[in-house]
Amino acid sequence: SAGGDVTWTEGGIDDVSAITGEPVQVWRGFQTENNNPVELAVAVNSPEGNYPVSLSVQSPYWMTIDTYFASFNTTLEDDVWEIPKPLCPDPPSAETKGSPKSTTASSTTPTGPTPKAAAAAEAAAAAMSSSGPNPFPATFGAYLTTNISQAGYEGGNVVTSIMADCTDGPANQIAKTTYGNFHTVLVDCTQRLVYNYDLDGIDCSLQTIGGPDGGAGDIDARVCDSCALPFGIRDTAGVYETDGASGFEWTVDDDGRSYSGSQSLGDLEMHIVFDQDGTTPLYETVSQPGWQRTTVTISNWTTDVDSALFAPPVCFDGLR
Repeated sequence: SAGGDVTWTEGGIDDVSAITGEPVQVWRGFQTENNNPVELAVAVNSPEGNYPVSLSVQSPYWMTIDTYFASFNTTLEDDVWEIPKPLCPDPPSAETKGSPKSTTASSTTPTGPTPKAAAAAEAAAAAMSSSGPNPFPATFGAYLTTNISQAGYEGGNVVTSIMADCTDGPANQIAKTTYGNFHTVLVDCTQRLVYNYDLDGIDCSLQTIGGPDGGAGDIDARVCDSCALPFGIRDTAGVYETDGASGFEWTVDDDGRSYSGSQSLGDLEMHIVFDQDGTTPLYETVSQPGWQRTTVTISNWTTDVDSALFAPPVCFDGLR
């Protein structure tokens, strides 16, 4: 199916939720379309004994999502679906001013592309680029507007700003992402630490990153396996890949600015578009069958990043 049916391999396992501490029953399986492992924990003491507490979908080569269900309820108010009138205008009517009016079809039959143009298009579609798109600069900053969707769900847009320095490779990279609510996640792979804070130093907390040798941490070591691009994929040492996978096979348009790639591991599909000079990324989509698709629009691109901006706020001085 479009969502990737889950084949359950074990279930009804009595456990305790690591999030809430309540007794749960755990079910484990995998999505048949892409083999992503799935784990669902349901509350034993819920009214019907099946209210979800947490759901984890692990994608080894794309996005891993852990969801916690707080205040789960099966009863909704009648007005929950109403659009807030003071904030949102009424939807446009079927016929609005400026709508195109019906026209009589032209008697002239449109012609298709000339044989020469068609041949050029086929050649461009078949042309494979072994090197793929141009690499990102080692250090860059940008604004990202990301749309997230999956089977049965449209997640809307997530607005972030990113500064990243992967000069010494992903194992020593540092990446700073700030979300629209002014929450910042600063990943320092050299220190194997993640700094979480709001604004310039409110609600500060630290998390550890698992070691490259498999040592335990709060955050999976994979975040330091590839150079960072939130909700997207960029190159690592010139090769676009995920988690040290084999990389993408690329088809390049004849303008040299648009690339479409596929990676057999994880069945990932990717499309990236650069500006006229072919060096500044403008737009990228990444998708995995049965799982999530992201569309990232890149703006305010710069390679002039002040290294002082990677310093964590002073609220962490007593935490490290």
